[in-house]
Amino acid sequence: EPAPSQCLALAERIGKLHDEYGHEPAVREQLARALCNATGGEPAPSQCLALAERIGKLHDDYGHEPAVREQLARALFNATVGEPAPSRRLALAERIEKLLDEYGHEPAVRERLARALANATAVEPAPSQCLALAERIGKLHDEYGHEPAVREQLARALFNATVDEPAPSQRLALAERIEKLHDEYGHEPAVREELARALLNAHSAEKNPVKRGALLARLERLAADFPSDQAVAAALARAKDRNEEQPGEPTEDAQ
Repeated sequence: EPAPSQCLALAERIGKLHDEYGHEPAVREQLARALCNATGGEPAPSQCLALAERIGKLHDDYGHEPAVREQLARALFNATVGEPAPSRRLALAERIEKLLDEYGHEPAVRERLARALANATAVEPAPSQCLALAERIGKLHDEYGHEPAVREQLARALFNATVDEPAPSQRLALAERIEKLHDEYGHEPAVREELARALLNAHSAEKNPVKRGALLARLERLAADFPSDQAVAAALARAKDRNEEQPGEPTEDAQ
């Protein structure tokens, strides 16, 4: 159900079943899922958080069930999506982190934490703070078996750190960290897209014509190695368009 109000109305009907028939675990799981689904299309951060708090109450009142906890982590992540304040996004991510640390480091919760931290980088204007958030995702990646879902968010966060980074050399260093992820873990398309965009951002900020040319050549090699990758092709086309322009052209936006 795409309409948040209708989705919530359906959740309320499940909630009535839960309350009237002995708080059965199977019904409670569906209630948590329905409340979480209502957060998915909810544009108001405060309402999204209120729905997450309702799931949190189910989690706390009925023995911290894993199925409910997973929906709580999802809802807290969803609350980051429309939240404009970097500090609030980070606070929501840290609530997911607390769930991860207190209840057995579950993979589903860990993925939502990585995604929430990456979302915090998307609105973070300070490059140093953006990088610090990426490092936190990197720690998750290293400590829990290099999971692909976490790696994708790490690449995304490293790309986001390039957006407001003024130094071309630092933009390139961030791109090379993404490149290392790409090369060491099977050339995943999602990581490759972030690599291409990061190289494009480094190219956009580079004043030295020789270095700009070298960055363009790296994008050309990437496109040659992965000729069917449309994201790489698009980044290369934009770099070619910009190659004769003055540096300082707009960079790719955070995501």
